[in-house]
Formats: sequence, C-alpha cells, structure tokens
Amino acid sequence: MSALIAAEFLKLRTTRTFWWLSLVAVALPVLVVVITLATSNTVSQDDGRSLLSNIGIAGLFTLILGVVGAAGEYRHGTITSTFLVAPDRRRVLVAKALAHAIGGLFAGLVAAVVVLAIAIPWLSSQGHAVGTLSLSTGDIAAIAAGSVAYAAVAAILGVGFGSLLTSQVAAVVIVLILVSVVDPVAAGLAHQYGKFSLQGLGMAMSGNSSENAGYELFAPGVSGLIYLGYSIALIAAAAVAVPRRDIG
Repeated sequence: MSALIAAEFLKLRTTRTFWWLSLVAVALPVLVVVITLATSNTVSQDDGRSLLSNIGIAGLFTLILGVVGAAGEYRHGTITSTFLVAPDRRRVLVAKALAHAIGGLFAGLVAAVVVLAIAIPWLSSQGHAVGTLSLSTGDIAAIAAGSVAYAAVAAILGVGFGSLLTSQVAAVVIVLILVSVVDPVAAGLAHQYGKFSLQGLGMAMSGNSSENAGYELFAPGVSGLIYLGYSIALIAAAAVAVPRRDIG
C-alpha cells in the first residue's frame, strides 16, 4: 500500500496543476490577511480568530486539487494504465485519497506558516500583540493545526467527488457551485443545518467563532470528525462505483 501511495504522490507532485493550485492555496489566504490588516483594526479575540482563520481558505483549493487529480485521470486516459499496473481499483482509490491528503497537508502547512509569519509581527507593530487579543500560543497553534487538517481532509473529499463524477470540468463546476453557493445559502436559511454544512465545518476547523459564522458551530475536533466522515462516505461510494466502471 505504501508503494501505491508513493506512486500516487509522485504522480501528483509532478503535475503543474498541483503546484499552481498549491500556490493559489497559499497566496489567497496571505492576500486576504494582508488586506484585512491594512484596512481594518484587529482589536478583539473574535477579530483575531477571524483573521487567522483565513488560513482555512486553502481548503477550498485542496478540495479542487482532489477533484482535478481524480477526475483528471479519466479525462486524460491515464486511469487505464494506472489500473493495469495496479488492478485492485479500491486500493488505488484509497492510495490516491491519501496522496492528495499529503498534498493538501503540505499546502495548508505552508499557508499557515506564511500567514502567521506576516500576521503576528504586523499585529504587534499596530500595538495589538496576539496576547492582548486573548489569544494564547495554544489558541494560535489550534487554529493553525485545524486549518491544516481541513486542507488535508478537503483533498480527500475532492478525490471522492472526482472519482464519482469522472468528468473533470463537470466535477469542478458542481463542487464550486455546491461549496460557494448551495451550501452557504442552505446554511444561512437553516441555521440548524449550518453547523453540519461544509462551510460551517470548515469554519469551525479553521478556528472561527459562531458569532462570525452567524450560526452555532461545533467544536473544531467534532467538526473535523464530521468532515472526515463525509470524506470517507464519498470514498466508500466511489469504492463501490469505480470497480464496476468500464474503462476504455
């Protein structure tokens, strides 16, 4: 299994898509944090959490990375050679999910390091050191760790979507509409659903507060387990569908 994971990760990191999406996954959180610091005052604990939780933006792009990585093999026809080398399709699927989780972990970790390296000194220069915002070192570490975990688990969810839908363009469009439109609107209309939504779970894992979300959020650890459950459910569904699929 380790050889399969290594092969899938090698395949992943030798594609331009991985590096471009990883770059955006790091650059966008940094850009949002810089703009926020430059245009507003961070004076409360909620402000500080909201600022640092932008690390979690990386999760949207690692989700897309998983979708593209899984569905792209069908688009380019490389899935045939993959299954010829490793005929057990379920093992390939699991290896692909874990390899993309490693990629998502990498992108999330870089995003966290860069955001913290910029935000903490900037806040201090404004006279609002993180300690004065009632954010301890443990709080900051939890926000960063939750955001990184979110980026990794989102990549697994993406692999599940991509493996089920197989059409790369359709899969990316559907996921973007679901995550950016359908899920937030449903969460806004039904607050009881909000904490179970992908948006709500991602916000909670990234350390955001219920006040910023506009509805109650689960604790970060609980949210992580639920999000992982969603991801495993999709991978399980794909594990049923993929072995039955004709590969031309």
